[in-house]
Amino acid sequence: MTGLYAMQKGEDFSVDENDIGQFIGLLLFSGYHQVPGEDLYWSTQEDLSVPIVSTVMPRSRFRKMKKFFHIIDNKLTSGDKMGKISPFYSELEKNFQQFGIFHSKLSIDESMVPYYGHHSAKMFIKGKPIRFGYKIWMLCSSSGYPYSMRIYCGKKPETENSPLGSRVVWEILSSVENPDKHEIFFFFIT
Repeated sequence: MTGLYAMQKGEDFSVDENDIGQFIGLLLFSGYHQVPGEDLYWSTQEDLSVPIVSTVMPRSRFRKMKKFFHIIDNKLTSGDKMGKISPFYSELEKNFQQFGIFHSKLSIDESMVPYYGHHSAKMFIKGKPIRFGYKIWMLCSSSGYPYSMRIYCGKKPETENSPLGSRVVWEILSSVENPDKHEIFFFFIT
């Protein structure tokens, strides 16, 4: 979709699956190895250089991919607040469950992903370390490995009789094969 979006914006830019993998790899790497500014990943100064980054992708290509990166066609996202990233999160969750081993002790809690732009699902939670961003409910092992996640998009139009906390727990636990064989801790209700 990245190439399609670039074409819609009048740019001649082609990418393949390998390019997307390298781009996402660099994003993940930048979360692990942080430098004061994005440009410093391609610095040639001895004390700042990160040679692996420049061998994977030139800075100009990375910037262009960052500018046009899209997971889904904009025309296909009508009505869903998270339509652009839902396929990515679904695939991520599927892989977490496929490659993770369910522990006997599980935890359900909320997590905040920082975001300062404009979006109707963005939240402000006073007193949290990350005050602005997206709220995500997660099912994790006692060691922190995530198995399941749900992005909170605000109150649903249909009102249900059960409280939000109960709905979240039952929805997330649907991914656990035998929930009665696990100790599950849930901090949202307190």
